[in-house]
Amino acid sequence: MQHRRDLHAQIIESAKSLDGVKVEVARDALEAIGASTNDLPLLIAVGVLEVDLLDGRIREGMRASLAYGSLDHLRVIERFAR
Repeated sequence: MQHRRDLHAQIIESAKSLDGVKVEVARDALEAIGASTNDLPLLIAVGVLEVDLLDGRIREGMRASLAYGSLDHLRVIERFAR
């Protein structure tokens, strides 16, 4: 992912079109911006989508919401400490 900085810019630009889109599962966001399942980890890592990473595999059907740039959902180790 680090070697493809161009993808970061593309995803961030596409994410702007998610404003006002109702996202219940990751597929909703992917369809809205014309992205593929392969883009899902990047959408999560850059704070476009918030998902529960402890919920299992990253997949289109996983519950998701817009993260608006927040990376709080990536704090998995803190959740184990609770």
